[in-house]
Amino acid sequence: MKRYGLTTLAALAMAAFAAAPTVAEEDWPSSGDRITFVVPFNTGGSADRLARGLANHMEKELDGAAVTVMNQPGGAGAMGVAYYTQLPTDGSHFLVMQATPFLANVILQTDVPAEWSDFTVINTQWTDFPIVAVPADGRLKDFDDLIAKAKEGKGAVTAAGMSSGASYLQMLLMFDMLGIPRENVRIVTYDGGAPLRTAIAGGQVDFTFVAANGSESIRDRIRSIAVVTADDIDNWDGPKINDALAKYDVKMPLFSEYTTSVIANSAFKKEHPDRYARFVEVLKATLEREDYKAWLKENRVGGRWMGPEMSQKLTTEGFEGLKQYADLKDK
Repeated sequence: MKRYGLTTLAALAMAAFAAAPTVAEEDWPSSGDRITFVVPFNTGGSADRLARGLANHMEKELDGAAVTVMNQPGGAGAMGVAYYTQLPTDGSHFLVMQATPFLANVILQTDVPAEWSDFTVINTQWTDFPIVAVPADGRLKDFDDLIAKAKEGKGAVTAAGMSSGASYLQMLLMFDMLGIPRENVRIVTYDGGAPLRTAIAGGQVDFTFVAANGSESIRDRIRSIAVVTADDIDNWDGPKINDALAKYDVKMPLFSEYTTSVIANSAFKKEHPDRYARFVEVLKATLEREDYKAWLKENRVGGRWMGPEMSQKLTTEGFEGLKQYADLKDK
């Protein structure tokens, strides 16, 4: 499998680690302690919005401990993951991102020295599925129009994508199964969901595969021409993608669900079981707060308590599924 180098990113991560604070051993977390959510993307994306809302409300469940958010974008999530793996495993830092596909694909497709077993998914708070989105006033009328134009020749259509995302791989697989040369689709890559949504909402590209619920903020500037799920969906337009592909004699495996989660280094649970149990307790209590529920509803952010066991099972199944398609980019 071809991997892209991250030597520079790893060096920056180590430099940032040198200044990272640690948490006192006694009475964790107590007044003066700090918990930091590391988000490996720019501000404004789904993981960032979830982390900031969670941080603001979790502080109310703690005895004076501060909860902050640190953005470490770069390498489609790889920079932040590399940085996180160098941090103390004492509960002072947690990773907030989509366990699948983004963490999974950092592990599968980059040089970051990490394995899936290095991480413990504490709670998958927000699950989402992709839609095939086009600008509201874009030139593509519907899904069939997208396919027809993509067949016209080299660079016939332009797409937005995140190279570490399962939606990106899902898009590549769709065109491969349709027999459409990849050179017909010019893909512009973005380092995070926020800039990608800006591109599709602003008409900078013809289409993208993008998280549905995470795109509520741009709903009035995009159209959904297909939903990439097997479930019945009534809040986004367009057919289920495999229903739309049936006329082309194609049935595509679906593996691009987003699982935005709070994640710990696995060593945290092993080395500090009492702290781990305390953090799980505080996280669950935060999700049960009425003011946080109101904030989640107002900001259209998911707020599910799935718990460690179910969250780990769900995301591990997703990771194993993504393994099958990790080489798609190299074909």
